[in-house]
Amino acid sequence: MSGEHPKISKRTDIFENYSVPKAVLTLAIPTVINHLMTTIYNLADTFFIGQTGNVHMVAAVSLGGAAMMITNAMGALFGMGGSSFISRALGAKTPERARAASAFCIYAGMLVSLLIGAMIIIFLTPFAQLAGASSNTIEYAKEYLFWTMGVGSLPTVMAMVLGSQIRAEGMAKHEMIGMVSAHLLNCVLDPILILGLNMGVSGAAIATMLSNVIACGYYIAFIRRNRTDTIINFRFEKSAVSRAMIKDILMVGLPAALNSLINSASRMVLNNLIGIYGDNSVAAMGIVRKLDEVPMHIAAGFTQGVMPLIGYNYAAKNYDRMEKARRYSLRLSIILTTSIGVILFALAPTMISLFISDAEVVAKGAEFLRIHVFCLPFLAANFAIRSMFQAMGKGPRALIVSICRQGVIYVPLMYLMNAVVGVHGVVAAQIAADGLSLIVAYALKAGIKNEISPAVKQP
Repeated sequence: MSGEHPKISKRTDIFENYSVPKAVLTLAIPTVINHLMTTIYNLADTFFIGQTGNVHMVAAVSLGGAAMMITNAMGALFGMGGSSFISRALGAKTPERARAASAFCIYAGMLVSLLIGAMIIIFLTPFAQLAGASSNTIEYAKEYLFWTMGVGSLPTVMAMVLGSQIRAEGMAKHEMIGMVSAHLLNCVLDPILILGLNMGVSGAAIATMLSNVIACGYYIAFIRRNRTDTIINFRFEKSAVSRAMIKDILMVGLPAALNSLINSASRMVLNNLIGIYGDNSVAAMGIVRKLDEVPMHIAAGFTQGVMPLIGYNYAAKNYDRMEKARRYSLRLSIILTTSIGVILFALAPTMISLFISDAEVVAKGAEFLRIHVFCLPFLAANFAIRSMFQAMGKGPRALIVSICRQGVIYVPLMYLMNAVVGVHGVVAAQIAADGLSLIVAYALKAGIKNEISPAVKQP
């Protein structure tokens, strides 16, 4: 393996020699735990804000969370795009290209995140209004956005970029350690800042920002400690970065970024439509979307965790192993997300009341949650196919799946179903959008059947 350090070679055993279930679980479980910890700290924000009894604060945190997906989009652009390129470069036995891609993504991520932070601080009020803030929630929303997106843009993006690169080398456990440590700190800081110091929404936002700083600190320390046997590289050499490399990274990362951007935009549309029915409805839907993150992040964890395995074996032309890994992770993802959906449906009023005691918000939230869980199996399958396209470097196909699910199909359906059914139609639009998007995804997947191998059976 030319130019490859022995320890790097040893790590590729997970991609080449582990049994498929062992390889999938080794990569996916830390990623799932990482995603679940993200969900827990998001739930913690909503829970402790809910303890203030202020419905407007709960609504503001929901609005801010939707807007934060813009920052997450930049992390996904250079995190997903870079990690896919790195995995395929390792599979093709070209570690020098992986090192060049690593440095490019790190510095590009830094630059873009600083620009986003500056823009948010300059245009804070109009951005809060665009996110759906009402006269009752705008000041709270501005507080949240200032700390999470203004001050916190750089650590948020860099935590995603560095964590993705660590996972791309097969070291998903260390990505998990960084994020879990950060999220645990967030859960400790939330009650202290929100309730103990009476900082409210600002306390929740500062806790989130500091948790991403801690994650970045861990990843940087880990990379420096292992700098002699990792391809992750802070030394940017312009001559090593080609236009073809940048295009590849951006074409793969763009669908993930657009998914977050379109998701953010669609959440803003959702909040504006739901807002027609009052701040209580916004607060209720905000809690539902937080609970919905539990199964959603399990699906994302499995599909993102298996991406390095798929990308490596695709580049190595081991298509049978690639397909076995994809199918195994898909089955686990659907089983787990559907099981959680059943629990959420059965315990809907109890789950909503954990976050707020307002009777109207609890009643509305239970109705919304019981509708929303029906999209979970479709969501898991959509995530799996999109991640497969990203891992294989097929950015345009992943892009089509992304824009259909959260934009081209979902947004018009929200307006149509709001006009026909009302608020419950707005909530149910996600089910229809996920189902229709899955048809598109499988049609695109069928188009690569002959490429990967006529011997591999496509389910």
